[in-house]
Amino acid sequence: MNEKHEKLTVDQAGELLPLKVSTIRTFCRQGRIPSIKLGKSYFIDMEVIIGLLDGSIDVGPPPARELDETPAADELPEAGTPDEV
Repeated sequence: MNEKHEKLTVDQAGELLPLKVSTIRTFCRQGRIPSIKLGKSYFIDMEVIIGLLDGSIDVGPPPARELDETPAADELPEAGTPDEV
């Protein structure tokens, strides 16, 4: 097998990259690190590891958060004022 196409587990990637294993797993889940998911495990191509180390692959910014549906404070009814009948 060509060494560049070798697949590494997140734990193995953690030994090579300057990131915590939990961060690598999160980045894989978010799609920020290209990976393959088999069952509950992520596998990362050695080419991707090399790209992350040499800077040719960037993990990019964190994904935008979903807007939450909580109304703004000025949209809430005032506390303690009963609705008029």
